[in-house]
Amino acid sequence: MDKEKITLIVIATINPDKMDSFNAYTGLLTELFAKVKAKPLGHFPIKETFVGNDLPTFIAVYGFESKEALNSVYGTDKYRNIMLPLRNKGFKNLEVYLSYNFL
Repeated sequence: MDKEKITLIVIATINPDKMDSFNAYTGLLTELFAKVKAKPLGHFPIKETFVGNDLPTFIAVYGFESKEALNSVYGTDKYRNIMLPLRNKGFKNLEVYLSYNFL
């Protein structure tokens, strides 16, 4: 049986007052994504809101080969203890969604 592929969809608003936290978080996350061979599928800076009230900074989409690969990034002590505090400071708002079998 094939493993279910996962698409991670991120809608993010960066906290401009905490760019050091944002940069540290994304640097560490990029390293972890590379280890599990997550594929960047798109990064889209947002310039205007067409419908709605919010204006996020960007939308990013990544592909993972399995839920296990995703959990090996987000389910670690390193993520919870080091990266999560950086994430909480570096973003004003962060929404993350999963889609299955999208790849």
